[in-house]
This record gives sequence, structure tokens and C-alpha cells, in this order.
Amino acid sequence: MKKKFLWIVLPLLLTSCDPTISNSISTPPTSTNGSNSLKPSEDGVITDEDYLKVDGELVKNQSGTGETVYLRGINAGDYLLIEQWMAPFTNQVGPYLDHKRISDIFTDRFGYQTMQELWALYRSYFWKEVDFQNIADMGMNVIRLPFTYMNVDIDGEYDFTQLDDFVDLAREHNLYVILDLHGAYGSQNGKDHSGQIIDNIEDIDFYTNEEKIGKTIDLWEALTEHYLGDPTIAAFDILNEPGELAGSTSERHWKVFDRIYDKIREVDQDRIVIFESCWDAVNLPDPSTYGWENCMYSYHNYAGTSSGTAITQQAPSYNSKFSGAKKADYKVPNYMGEFNCYEDEETWNYVMRRYNEEGWHYTSWTYKIDGSSAWGIYNLSPEKIEPTLDDIDTIREKMSGVDTSKATLHKFNSGKTLFDVMKDSVTQEKLSAPVDYLENMNCRITTDDGYLFFNDGKLTVNPDAEVFSLIYNDDGTYSIRTNEGKYWRCNTGDNSNPIDNSSTSASTWEKFYIYKRGDAYVLSSYNAGRYLSYSDQVNADDITGENALLINFEEID
Repeated sequence: MKKKFLWIVLPLLLTSCDPTISNSISTPPTSTNGSNSLKPSEDGVITDEDYLKVDGELVKNQSGTGETVYLRGINAGDYLLIEQWMAPFTNQVGPYLDHKRISDIFTDRFGYQTMQELWALYRSYFWKEVDFQNIADMGMNVIRLPFTYMNVDIDGEYDFTQLDDFVDLAREHNLYVILDLHGAYGSQNGKDHSGQIIDNIEDIDFYTNEEKIGKTIDLWEALTEHYLGDPTIAAFDILNEPGELAGSTSERHWKVFDRIYDKIREVDQDRIVIFESCWDAVNLPDPSTYGWENCMYSYHNYAGTSSGTAITQQAPSYNSKFSGAKKADYKVPNYMGEFNCYEDEETWNYVMRRYNEEGWHYTSWTYKIDGSSAWGIYNLSPEKIEPTLDDIDTIREKMSGVDTSKATLHKFNSGKTLFDVMKDSVTQEKLSAPVDYLENMNCRITTDDGYLFFNDGKLTVNPDAEVFSLIYNDDGTYSIRTNEGKYWRCNTGDNSNPIDNSSTSASTWEKFYIYKRGDAYVLSSYNAGRYLSYSDQVNADDITGENALLINFEEID
């Protein structure tokens, strides 16, 4: 049975910023480089002309007939459901907290209505108009809004007030919203970010439980009806990280995706639907298998560790995502729905450039966290809420600590903020991408100063010519082999990342991207994430490409 809609059960507590509050917010520093505006509408408010649809591998406004739009933005993590590791909650006398456990504790101690009021108070502090403005000031054009069924199924009735409040203010700030179902009924993955932890994988029965699947399908039908024709909604992200305990997705997951998709399409043919992979392109089907249209494929990436993983560890992981999607050739827009590059500023710059080169859409994780790290553009250090022990007045007081006015912008060792790193990277232009295809060839590789030549295992420039074989890999990269059957290899064990010829086969260390630059070419290492330059030998050590070695290929028979 379809539920009735209960439109108002709580007072609106998502407050706008009055002058006294906005003056207390730290003004983000102005970027020296500036970025192209990504505002959907010239009028400053999203209009019907901004409605997005897919056109081939592109997303376009004017219902798919207008200009190409690249979605560049951020996640609103911890706003509608919390994850204890990044939220101001702790539990000294019980298990690790998830959103459902906190809600149950509040209900048991203070009653159901007070539990709802406490969450409303938390939201009123966590996200205000200034937060929309901060995101707009970064030049971004979209916010991915994670939510759980608990935010919209209020005491057995649908109530979309929490989503509506957010969407309405996003519209006024010229920002799209991706509605992201982070937590389906009963939890689709058993992880804390679904709002309900299930420790044992055998106890996660979402994909075989018809009641849970049915409720989730009904919810998406209701959301589709509710937001029918609303141009502020960029897309529906139907299930976040759908694999059980972050496991891989396969046909049994896709069949549930398809049931949700079919129900959405019964109501609305025009809304973009996002299908998530856990974790790579091979974990999603060709969309033609199920007849999926007007859709995007989404991936998440958290490479290495959060303690400052270097670019030589992270670049291969991101490049693997790009290469895997290119190899799958699903002919849909690609979207990195969640990612983080941790404390390495160089990796942030590299990854953002690669998104712009490949034309991927993205939303980083996340806007604001409890703690001092690049997991959040804004960092908080509030007094922890103990839902089991704190009295209600203490809980209310501590909730004020999540206000952005009490946060600081995360800074890297260079002194530059993550805010500015993101702002500098945001563009509506697709940057020059790696060359799609060059014919396999035997060739000499020329530079302005001579030919590339291996001397005692080191690649250098020499008046004499050495013959190489240029080999195209089907993931968009190239390998280069000597006449002796040795491959160019980027030795990332050395800080300068020299190019040697120590490999007899091609793996990731032996792969390179080739970019066209004027009448010449430049190369970038797949693993090191840096351009090849030359001093006394050829190294993959140029971060920006400003000093990249210019080469050409002189084909020989």
C-alpha cells in the first residue's frame, strides 16, 4: 500500500544566516587564480532552462538539448545522517554509534517527538545559508545530499521536509542537488554510513528481502512524484555503495537497481538516474543489458591511507578508474561520487586536473567534519555529544558546536587551504585530454636537442637515434618498448622517478599518457602522476607540466 504524504511534522529549523551570524563566519580567502563560473543560470536562481538530461556521454541543460554541464561539487556528509568517526558523537558505555542507534537512544531517553526535535536542532546548526554560499564561492554547481529512509519516513508517513528545506535553499543559491539514498530500509550494505551497522555479512539480507526492497522502491516512486519536473534536482543516486560490507556488486545487485529504475521511469522519463559501482567499471553492466537510459555511472575512490598518502601511491588508483571506465566504454557520463586525496596537496591538484581532462563529474567527501584533516574543507573541534549520558540541555548546547562559524578551513603544509585548491580546479571546460589513439609504430622519438636514447639503462638525449615500438593499450595509455624487448619504466622508488628500461613486460609502471601540445607531444607517467622532463636524464618529476619534455614520433618502416 502506498503511503500518504505527511508534509509538515516539525517546525522549519534550517535557519538562514542573519547579519550577526554571517559576520561571525570566517571569510574564505580569495583565490589568486579564480575559476570559471559554474552557475546553472545567469539569473542566480535555477530555472526550468537548467533541467539536466544525458545526451550520449554528456550532461546538458535545457532537458538535454542545451549546453554541456560538468557537475563539480561536494557531499553534505553528516548533515542528515551521521558517521561517528567524523561526527561530534561518542559512546563511552556502548557500541559504536550509527544514526539509528543514536535515534533509538534519544527516543528511549526522551521520547520520539523529542528525538525528532533534537535532530532538527542539530541540522539547524550544521547547515545554514552561509554553507550554500561557501560552496557557491568555490565555483561549484552541485551538492550531493546523503540521506536515509529515516529522514523521510516519519512515524510511518512520508515527510520530505528535510529534503525540501535543503533543495529550496540550494535553488536560491544556484546549486543543483543530487539526492543520494545512503541508507535504504534495513541497510543495503550494513555499513555505518547507511545509518545502521550490521556486523555480519550473512545478516545483510536487503537484496533477498522483498519487504525491504519493496519499501525502497515505493520510496523512490514517491520521491520521483514529489520532485517531478524540479530542475534543481540534478539526479537520483538510487543506492550508495550497494555492495554488502563494501563488497563488489554483481548481477544480483543490478536486478534490484533495475526494479528501482523501472519504477522511477513509470513516473518520470526525464530524471537522470545514477547507478553506483562497488568499485570499478567491471562491477556494473552495460546499460543496454537492462535498457537503462538517461543515466550516469558512479564510482568512489579512497586510495591508500588517510595519513598523507603520496601521489605515487594514489595516482595509479585514480588512473585505474579512468582507464577501466574507458575500457568498458559504456557510453554514459562518468561520475566520481565520493573521493578524498587526504593530506597530499599535490595529489589533490593532480586528481582534479585528471577529472577535468577526462570530463568526469565529481563530488568530494566532504564539506565539514569533526577533526583536523582534509576529509573536510571545514574542520570542527566541538565538545563531543554523549547521547547515553548527557542530559538533554547539555546535548542541545553541544549541538551548537557544529556551526560553520566555529570551524576553520583545512590547510596543507604549504599554507594553502583545501577550499582554494578546490576553487582553483573547478572549471566548466574540459581540459586537453590524453590522446585517444596513435597508431602502433616503430619510431625514433625526437626532441629539440636530439633523440631519446638509453645509455647504461638511463633514458637520455643523444645525437644518435634508438628505435622504439609505440604500443597502444586499450585503457587509453601507451607503452614504449626497445628493440631488445625492454619497456620504458617509471621507477617510483626514486624520488625523481627516472625512466629506465628494466622491465620485460608492461604493467602499470610501464604505462604513460600522451598529450598533444602544439605541434609536439608530452608524456605523463601513469603511476607517478607527473610529466616527463629532462635534465641529465629523463625523469617523471614535473608536477604541473610547465617544464615537460616536448617530443615527436618519427615513424620508420
